Amino acid sequence: MRISTRFAAVLIALIGSACFTSLASAGNPHGYDLASPDAIYTLPESLREMSALTYVNPEALVCVEDERGILYTYNPAANVITTQTTFGAEGDYEGLARVDETMYVLRSDGQLFEVMGYSSEAPEVILHETAVPAKNNEGLCYDKARNRLLIAAKSKSGKGSEFKDTRLVYEFDLKTRSMREEPVFVFDLQEITELARKAGVEVPEKKNKKKGEASAAVIQLRPSGIAVHPATEELYLLSGSNHLLVVFTMDGMLRYIEEMDPDIFNKPEGITFTEDGDMLISNEGETNKSATILRFNSKAR
Repeated sequence: MRISTRFAAVLIALIGSACFTSLASAGNPHGYDLASPDAIYTLPESLREMSALTYVNPEALVCVEDERGILYTYNPAANVITTQTTFGAEGDYEGLARVDETMYVLRSDGQLFEVMGYSSEAPEVILHETAVPAKNNEGLCYDKARNRLLIAAKSKSGKGSEFKDTRLVYEFDLKTRSMREEPVFVFDLQEITELARKAGVEVPEKKNKKKGEASAAVIQLRPSGIAVHPATEELYLLSGSNHLLVVFTMDGMLRYIEEMDPDIFNKPEGITFTEDGDMLISNEGETNKSATILRFNSKAR
């Protein structure tokens, strides 16, 4: 699969120099204070490898972890897992999205599990072969306004120079239960890097081992979680490996970018929103740290 030149041209036009100033001066779109969570939930040991979550109601967040094919319903107020639903064998499960009573789970190889009646005693599971060309995929979310799922590739989606500095997002049409052939977003990492510098984000340098010289690096955006904001319909993207929160419009324009403190976000993997626009970000556990969910209340409402 090759990148459509039409999509690449649209992207370059959308995130050109005209938006540099607005990006650099714009504040967090909804006033989320990433330095100060409004609530921190320390998760049970069974969710130490937590990789994704989705909001259902104030007493129910559904979660997956990256080793077992189980949906965990977690009550944050009581800090307990209320139900567990097995949908598949052991595997690397990385993305999760809810559409009414159906849960969609993304395996890292691009396989999509449709779990219908997920809260029933015997849910029906259908496996969809997405044929996403990337080998590592972690982002999955529901775009309600367009009746589709979005799948974000964490790694590049092919060999060749046109794939070197791009990250792609694909569409799974919920009406036809099929993948759109071309990606719906083509993010140019060099353009994003330049915008990030203008917004004051520190971009590390890379060293030439042979010459011993340092040169400007390109931000290696590696999506670990994505979500659509319920009010603005903007696409929020976590890049866990370099601790970035990036916000795009549905036209592909880079709306906002912010560094995340590694002491607060030790390993950010999942993101979801409440109906009121509060943001929830999950962190996978590490050797001396439990998995957590951080809540950031929207200051815009």
